[in-house]
Amino acid sequence: MSAIIRELANGTLPFEDNAHADPDLDEERLHHKAGWRPIFGQTGGDQSHLENEGVGVGDIFLFFGWFRHTVNTLDGRLRYAQPRDDFHAIFGWLQIGELHKVNGRSSKALPPWSQGHPHVATPDSFDANNTIYIASEHLNLCGLYLPIPGGGTFPRFTPALRLTVPEGPRTCWALPKWFHPGANKPPLSYHGDPTRWSISGGQVILRTVARGQEFVLDTDYYPEALSWVGSLFKAEITGAEQEAVSGLHHAVRAANR
Repeated sequence: MSAIIRELANGTLPFEDNAHADPDLDEERLHHKAGWRPIFGQTGGDQSHLENEGVGVGDIFLFFGWFRHTVNTLDGRLRYAQPRDDFHAIFGWLQIGELHKVNGRSSKALPPWSQGHPHVATPDSFDANNTIYIASEHLNLCGLYLPIPGGGTFPRFTPALRLTVPEGPRTCWALPKWFHPGANKPPLSYHGDPTRWSISGGQVILRTVARGQEFVLDTDYYPEALSWVGSLFKAEITGAEQEAVSGLHHAVRAANR
């Protein structure tokens, strides 16, 4: 991974800077101990927002990042593709199986495999809001258990994972039409300004807030979100499971009546 970053950066990044794998979603990326599960740490105001929004066990994080396509040049070097296309895309997920407030004392009671995670290894480096989220064993969508881990990274990019509208800008997202908030539907958190939302054809266009993080959507008001999340795993599940996923929002609607 570092070799790829160095090649693409072409000497423009300060490699003496430190970084840590958080969220830690890829079992093969680091030398994990037996029993490892995907794990994510959060602290400060971002963690307060998650708490205020009622995020807890069973809820699902979808992690997105900033991406560009790359190509191999004739001389065998990796370079960014042209014309430039910067976009936001979903790269991983974590369904919360456990969450723990972590300090110097409580960190010792957490599983041995978690001790290398920075929010556990050095809890005093964070404030009193320091929290870790541990993935569930398997993905569970409204009682439908899928043969998919509770956390991980998508093995390949697909258009379904892209958030940014074609040709950008990257903070302008194209979402399913049901995302649009209404009088009785609270909007995606941090996006209460109605001028950020518009409808174009069969999609909702959202101008996201700058440096967005920890956006929360309450699926009690957006039951279609469950089948949408399930559709992101289309390449990893069978036809029968796909059919079950496609019917999820109908079942949730019935249960909420």
